Amino acid sequence: MGQDEREPEADIDLLFKGMNIPEHIKRLGIRLAGSGASSGKVPVNSDDAKSLIAALQNELVEKNEEVKRLTVTPLDCAPVLFTKEVKDAAGTAIVMYNSKMTEVILPKGMSVLPGDTVKLSRTGQIVDVLDYSPSGELAVVRTASVDANTAEVEGGGKTKIVYAGKYEGKLKAGERVILDATSSVIIGNRGKGDERVLFSEDTNVRWDDIAGVAMAKQCLIEAIEDPFRYQAIYEFYRQEPLKGVLLFGPPGCGKTMLAKAAATSNAEMHGGKGKKTALIYMRGPEAITKYLGEAEEAIRQAFATGREHKREFGYRSIFFLDEAESLLRKRGSGISSDIETTIVPMFLAEMDGLDKDGPFVILATNRADMLDDAVVRSKRVDRKVLVERPTAKEAPVYFELNLKKTPVKGKTVKEMAELAAVEMFSGKHELYEVVLGPTRDNKHLKFTLGDIASGALIAGIVQKARSIAIQRDKTQKQPEGITVDDMIQGIELALLEESSSNMDNSLGDFLKDYRPGEVRDVIKLKQVSK
Repeated sequence: MGQDEREPEADIDLLFKGMNIPEHIKRLGIRLAGSGASSGKVPVNSDDAKSLIAALQNELVEKNEEVKRLTVTPLDCAPVLFTKEVKDAAGTAIVMYNSKMTEVILPKGMSVLPGDTVKLSRTGQIVDVLDYSPSGELAVVRTASVDANTAEVEGGGKTKIVYAGKYEGKLKAGERVILDATSSVIIGNRGKGDERVLFSEDTNVRWDDIAGVAMAKQCLIEAIEDPFRYQAIYEFYRQEPLKGVLLFGPPGCGKTMLAKAAATSNAEMHGGKGKKTALIYMRGPEAITKYLGEAEEAIRQAFATGREHKREFGYRSIFFLDEAESLLRKRGSGISSDIETTIVPMFLAEMDGLDKDGPFVILATNRADMLDDAVVRSKRVDRKVLVERPTAKEAPVYFELNLKKTPVKGKTVKEMAELAAVEMFSGKHELYEVVLGPTRDNKHLKFTLGDIASGALIAGIVQKARSIAIQRDKTQKQPEGITVDDMIQGIELALLEESSSNMDNSLGDFLKDYRPGEVRDVIKLKQVSK
């Protein structure tokens, strides 16, 4: 091999001959020599050598700086529990560091607040404040005082006292808060955004807006209005206000409307204050999730919000639990993976712990027989009221209430309501034929539209009659009002729609007075669209 064909290693050895160059720099020179010149050779002269050495030394400096950067001791992060002011000196912060509370001096010119997460030096001093979106365990505030720097929260099935942090004096019961990694201080507040617990501002329903159900109305007036209106009499008899009422009966008969009317009356007695949380509404099935403890947390939030309402506005709110059997089912029933074994005891604990600050509880269900016995015993649920279907005699009042703002043709509203009730309860709108056995003389019974009458069904019939009238008037270009034929067609349309529904529970109520074996057959009748 000639001189012009030497490898880069030979050139580097010649270049560095007699020089005190570290071996690793020589290796870097070989690498640069192999890629630097197009010929693959290193020019051997003084200036080029100096340039190469400078380049190698710069690279060495950069590598050393990178090594230093990567070997710096990491900074610890810690949550600030609270801060302390010191007269004529720098203040201090109490942080949770290495699982213990540590007091550190606040740096000058740096704003550090309770609930912040700070970076600590190797000597434990604050060097920076982290700016990030808080994340951590979610908990619900049970109680919080405006003049204390702590709050009682519940999360993961446990109750604990934590520092309020930057939310001192701003927390309300029922709010969902984020705890730091040590579960010591609140670092975020997500408010009362749980959609399983609704706060209804639509509390403009009044007792007169609800037809029938006189016994249920009277019971709720007694439970909610009387202790306030006749306080002296209650005190004379040492009568405590009721804790709760159970409304049970067929669907669509006004249980939700009754709760809204009770909330309206309750708020108006107290000057309309706190209408937003006067009615706390929860549907049982919506509170159930696949995650353990979430249903319990939703119930705790509802009770906590009720207590906060009382403290803020001076009167009890109403907690309305609809379809209560889905949450408060008899324990050991084997349904819903027996989630009621944890939900029911927690609900009972809230009910038993109700003081004068707790909400008034209204439970609503179509299946009272499925509720746990401990839930509906006296001193928890003090009244049990059957909200029944309207009878043929009561139905005109329901129709009249729904027609009072609707134009009618050829009849007065009262006359139209009476006619509609007669039509609805007539025997011709049959859904089933029930055949009894010999012990009942082989009688045939008619199960008709009137046997499933409800406030919701009657409201739906009137709505259908309006739609029929509107479609007719669109063609005629002239509004006339609901006619008798419109109302009859609305009833027939309701019959057709209801015939496709599951009637097992309604048939069970219809046949409740007959013993097993007395009913020979139940025949579903085919409905034909007219």
